[in-house]
Amino acid sequence: MLVRLSVFIFLFFSLFYFSHCAMPKKCNEGGKTKTYLTDGKRFKSLLKERDALCNETNALKTDTAQKGKKIRSLQNEIKNAQQENQNLVQKNKDCETQLALQKQAYQKLNEQYQNEKQNLQNMIDAQKNELNKKGKTILDKDTEIAYLQNKGKEQDSVIKALEKKLKAEKEKNEMLSKNAQQSIAERDKKLQEKDKELAERERLLKEKEQKVIELQSILNRQDSVLKALNTVVKNALLGFNKDELSVEMKNGRVYVLMNDKLLFKSGSATVEAKGKEALKKLSTVLLKNPDIDIMVEGHTDNLPIKNALYKDNWDLSTARANSIVRILSEEYKVPEKRLTAAGRAEFMPRADNSTPEGRAKNRRTEIILTPKLDELFKFIEK
Repeated sequence: MLVRLSVFIFLFFSLFYFSHCAMPKKCNEGGKTKTYLTDGKRFKSLLKERDALCNETNALKTDTAQKGKKIRSLQNEIKNAQQENQNLVQKNKDCETQLALQKQAYQKLNEQYQNEKQNLQNMIDAQKNELNKKGKTILDKDTEIAYLQNKGKEQDSVIKALEKKLKAEKEKNEMLSKNAQQSIAERDKKLQEKDKELAERERLLKEKEQKVIELQSILNRQDSVLKALNTVVKNALLGFNKDELSVEMKNGRVYVLMNDKLLFKSGSATVEAKGKEALKKLSTVLLKNPDIDIMVEGHTDNLPIKNALYKDNWDLSTARANSIVRILSEEYKVPEKRLTAAGRAEFMPRADNSTPEGRAKNRRTEIILTPKLDELFKFIEK
């Protein structure tokens, strides 16, 4: 557009200039013969004037040709600048997505450049209108060309500044990308370590879950054994009244509670006949279940006792537990290693010692049956 405009202006003023040049007239032009043609001196003067005008015309043509070359050179420079600008735009389009923000900045600068270019075009159009109105000479056009050259140089500076900025931003983004890759590698390494740690925890958790399952299985078997033992003991001792004897299961054990009136006379550690009968029936169950440990505990109320045989309730409760253990081992052949005797005196009451009924409940012998926990202990020691 700019090139076409320049050519048009040049042709316009060339035609304007040459149309006003003084051209020599022919001798018969105008219908009359001029008398000065017969005058030799006047004729020679006119010929010199004509030659001078022709020389001036040739000089103007030469000057016009030079200015045409200058305009074409300027047009090539502008065309090269435009081509270089297109290359920069294409190069900017090929930037990586990480330069998106810089691309936006460049687009803003490019818009400014286009605005400047449009403003320049508007200025050229205004100059064209002004030249058309005022009829300026070609010398005025040199001023306009110089102005355009300066503008071109300014645009070149802007483009070079943009290239430098793009290069700096690209280097910056490459450094950021390198740092990001290093950070990702470090995170991947930490993640792998966490994965290994998690896998190890999962392995340990599975082992613990397996142990819990095995432990629960052992406990279930122990519970089944305990329930079966409780049922067998109850069935074996069905012939006795509840106030004489009772069987209960708690804390993983079977408790056989025998009241003093079933086993002993007051202040005595000698087992009565009915008590021996109960012990005999119980020993039958114990002999059939060799994996049961037996604890015999003697208990009294809180009323003090003191006679020739027993110094206090502790002495009495221990003696009664020993008597039952000896009967089970000596008379009914229960192995001694399975038996334990203990005297608790009045220190583990089951009822309130402030009433006769409560004291009656506290005077008792507890035979505690505990299934052997060898399998459980071995499992825990693993």
